[in-house]
Amino acid sequence: MRSSVIILFLFAGLFSCRFGERVKNPKTDPTNGIFSHTYKVKWAENNRNTAPLLLLLHGRGSDENDMMRMAKGLPFNYNVFALRAPLEHSNGKFTWYKMDMSKGVTYRDENDINNAMAMLMMSLDYFKSEYKLQPSKVVIGGFSQGAILSLNAGLKMPELCDGVLMLSGLMLDDLKTMSFKQKEYPMIFISHGEEDRVIPFRHAEECAAVLRQAGITHTFRNYEGMAHSINASNFKDVYDWLKAFSM
Repeated sequence: MRSSVIILFLFAGLFSCRFGERVKNPKTDPTNGIFSHTYKVKWAENNRNTAPLLLLLHGRGSDENDMMRMAKGLPFNYNVFALRAPLEHSNGKFTWYKMDMSKGVTYRDENDINNAMAMLMMSLDYFKSEYKLQPSKVVIGGFSQGAILSLNAGLKMPELCDGVLMLSGLMLDDLKTMSFKQKEYPMIFISHGEEDRVIPFRHAEECAAVLRQAGITHTFRNYEGMAHSINASNFKDVYDWLKAFSM
């Protein structure tokens, strides 16, 4: 099922944004074409070189444009990069890793996940180098499959970012039994609709419980009546969290 973001923009006209053109990384791909550097950018209004950096990852069966629609209303003091997933899905859309749910159990391709993790790390390095950025903070966030990957990156490579946005995602099984030994982990924002039928709400509750047990700082927001989407209340909470986090 296609993971789509539904955002009720009650904030229309309140935010001034500037967008960059889509760019393809011309440098040699060290993973032999497994991943793409196709992305879009919304630049911070001020202090671009040191502004916080937000990397957004779309859901399965979508692309970077989905996240850029969300970025239009996010705090103006972030440089926002929306990255396209490396694997083709269907109808010209993309996915971060292959899945198979035909046997009643969800299979996720581990090699694809590892390649996607490497892509995030190398893309962040590329953005900082290419645009001469020294961000005060780095946040990785996404919706659905993009949220799953964001949390995975933040917990397995905590040096990669300072914050994680997990919007309607879940925690992969290996994280549930992982020994959290690092002294510091990113701050995490979790949000989920109670009526989500794609990734049921219990997955968000389970994730919050694991983080609480591990002593990892997080914010958990649930939304009555919200399905697999982002409604106005959820969007406002994301906005407020990002704004406070950048201070």
